[in-house]
Amino acid sequence: MKGCIFLFQGDSSSAQNQFQMSLKINQDHELARKMLTSIEKTESFKTKGNDAIKAKKFQEAKKHYTDAIEVNKINKKLNAILYSNRALANMRMNLNKEAVADCDKSIELDDKYTKSYIRRAEVRLKLEEFNEAVSDYWKIKEIDPSTSHEM
Repeated sequence: MKGCIFLFQGDSSSAQNQFQMSLKINQDHELARKMLTSIEKTESFKTKGNDAIKAKKFQEAKKHYTDAIEVNKINKKLNAILYSNRALANMRMNLNKEAVADCDKSIELDDKYTKSYIRRAEVRLKLEEFNEAVSDYWKIKEIDPSTSHEM
């Protein structure tokens, strides 16, 4: 199914459109219904997490990002973002080792997602892991030479 391909590629929006089209053609298409529900729940939890971050409710944000990760394990690119966002919540609560672990997982899922390297470098500076932080900043420059994030 085309929607699954989009989901594996990290394109939730296109996947959602495909699953909706499938349901218009066949209202009883169980896989399309399950996948569409999964995408909607994941996006809802992500939005709630983002709103909690803005409201400085970091424990609440962490819970929402964790819920989003649990709902949809297929979309690696989206999960890379969710782990990175959860790392931010952990950073704001000074849970630095947990933040590094979330950044590590995010990078494992999408090694081109620079926000995870930026966040991990910031935490590594707090932990006085200077060589590792510099390595992260160099990796950011390697991925995106135009980045303005300073070392």
